[in-house]
Amino acid sequence: LRLHAVLLDIGPQRFRRLFVVPAWQARVAAVRAAKYPVLHVLAYSDFGGGKSTFAATFAVAGPMLVMMFDRPGKDTPYLKVAREVGGTLADGVDAIGTPFRDVVGADGSLVLRVEYYVDADLQAPDAYRRFMVRKPGFYDEISVGLWMTAVLDSITFAELSARKYHQYALNALTKNPMQWYAGSSDMIEETLL
Repeated sequence: LRLHAVLLDIGPQRFRRLFVVPAWQARVAAVRAAKYPVLHVLAYSDFGGGKSTFAATFAVAGPMLVMMFDRPGKDTPYLKVAREVGGTLADGVDAIGTPFRDVVGADGSLVLRVEYYVDADLQAPDAYRRFMVRKPGFYDEISVGLWMTAVLDSITFAELSARKYHQYALNALTKNPMQWYAGSSDMIEETLL
């Protein structure tokens, strides 16, 4: 009720500028000042359980990288961060052909990047290959502090992408489809461990 009264008096845009953005900036400053140990978090729940929404809250710690294997539209929780920081969205494609979307804060700093690893044609898969090419550079970027948080969203679609990569590119001639599952399981295990 008080929030509605404030919004009516000063308007939603000014409210966000006066209260939401400074509150976000204060949270970011507090988290960056604290010395937290490295966390490895696995969010597991049913469809619609809020895993991506939960993961998006980690953007407060500093620049976040999201490696998105989920279908279009599932990136919404991450892109909502742009409103919270009073920022903008910028689209691009990296050197290996991976589309991405950056959330840039009001001060011009990178808040988060969503890299899209989705195959438009599952019979001509390329997403997991691009991800494998990307991985060594990602580890280098983490070690120099470019990213404070990294998210792989979701394991289910990453496994599907790896399986289709095995089925149509790496092991297309097999007569035993279990080999595709075995190959994708190995790739996912190596990524997670």
